[in-house]
Amino acid sequence: FMKTSTQKLGVMLMVFALIYSLQSCSTSDDSTEEESIEETQEEQASIPLADLESGISIPDAAYIAGAPPSPNSSILFKINTDGQSGYLNTGYTVPFTANDDIAGAYLRILEKDGETAGGYFDIPASSFEEKRPLRTKKENEFAQHKLLEENDYEINVKFSNTIPVGTFCYEICIYDSDNNISQPSTVCVTVEEWGGPESLTGSWLFDRYDPANLDEDRTTINCNTGGSFEADYQLNEKEDWVLTLESNGNYNEVYDDVYRTIDYDASAADCEAVYGDTESYKEQYLGKWTYNASQKTISIVDFEYKNLLDSSENETYENGILYVENALVEVISGELVLTETYIEDGREVTVKGIFKKQ
Repeated sequence: FMKTSTQKLGVMLMVFALIYSLQSCSTSDDSTEEESIEETQEEQASIPLADLESGISIPDAAYIAGAPPSPNSSILFKINTDGQSGYLNTGYTVPFTANDDIAGAYLRILEKDGETAGGYFDIPASSFEEKRPLRTKKENEFAQHKLLEENDYEINVKFSNTIPVGTFCYEICIYDSDNNISQPSTVCVTVEEWGGPESLTGSWLFDRYDPANLDEDRTTINCNTGGSFEADYQLNEKEDWVLTLESNGNYNEVYDDVYRTIDYDASAADCEAVYGDTESYKEQYLGKWTYNASQKTISIVDFEYKNLLDSSENETYENGILYVENALVEVISGELVLTETYIEDGREVTVKGIFKKQ
């Protein structure tokens, strides 16, 4: 009897422990879900019009009171997004396609709920980007020049530090030198909070590109005695690239390289690869990162550059420099995988960078 009662008591205690454990897990999951919903609600909240009017600027544009001129034609104009991200203390870009003879654009800010600003921006075509500039000093595949296709343009819109997390919209149309004005398009922008899921945080050491030949840098040497040969442009003795993502939204990258560059004259004379003296650089970039949960993408903005060997070259970027924009991000078999896709010379180019956790 005593043995049976003890067994029953043990079973009952196990059941109670299991129930308590399940309840505890449920509470934790609900809390995480509530935090996620709360963050989503904050990003979806309408940014007040007063904040938008005082906190948004466009370089070289004139701000004019009243409503923009009415559309009167169907000249070519296509906005190349139906919704986009904005970045705190930085801003966003307006990507669009238009005719060669475009003279400018009118852009008016709207609250998410429809209330319009008391004026609009008149933006001259001379301020449009026809080529994405080199976004940083970095030489990796995520920071190179990416040419816009023919008739594609971008407008840079700047945020002051008063623009909060939330959502707003803008209405844009273009005009030509004959005052033909296109039909307007409306796009909404979500200003996202910095940071993202814990699974992405930590320090990640770059391991490889996919395809692997992305980081090959070969050059051709013409020998003084005739003939030619191919050689590596640079011999790398050390090539470390560490990307660190913190849970509070801070990020930094460190590049630590030791290398020798080919000596063209000596190589041409000897008809074999000759390399110069050992050189090195060590640089750090600091900024912020954000994660788009619905698209599973990461964006990174640089706010500071440090030359760790020569502090006289240090720089700060008041409005930030967009480094990575909406790159697909995944953790696969313990590796961080960044994937960026863009159009170059009419073809789709996909770049994958793969990092191992330190």
